[in-house]
Amino acid sequence: MKKLLIASIIAIASINANASNNKLNNCKGVSKLATSIMTLRQSGVPVVDALGIVKNDGSKMDELVEKIVLMAYEQRAYSTKKYQDREIKEFGNQWFVGCMKN
Repeated sequence: MKKLLIASIIAIASINANASNNKLNNCKGVSKLATSIMTLRQSGVPVVDALGIVKNDGSKMDELVEKIVLMAYEQRAYSTKKYQDREIKEFGNQWFVGCMKN
C-alpha cells in the first residue's frame, strides 16, 4: 500500500513539474495519477488512506486529487485481476480524454 501511495505522490509531482509544458504532458500526468489512485481502490486501500495524499492546502492540485479519489471510490472494486486491470486502465483513459477535451 505504501508503494502505491508513493506512486500517487510521484504522479502529482510530475503533473506539477509539467504545469508549464504542453497540454499533452499535463494530461498524461493526470492519467497516471488517476491510474495510481484507481490501483489503490482496486487493491482495497480505504478511501481515507487514499485521501491522505491530498495536502489540504486549497490548491487546484488538491482539488483535482480529491476529485479523482472520490470518483475512483464511486466505482466498483473487483476481485479478479483481469477486471481490476481493466477498470484501472479505463479510469486512466477517461481522465486523459476528459483532460484533453478541456
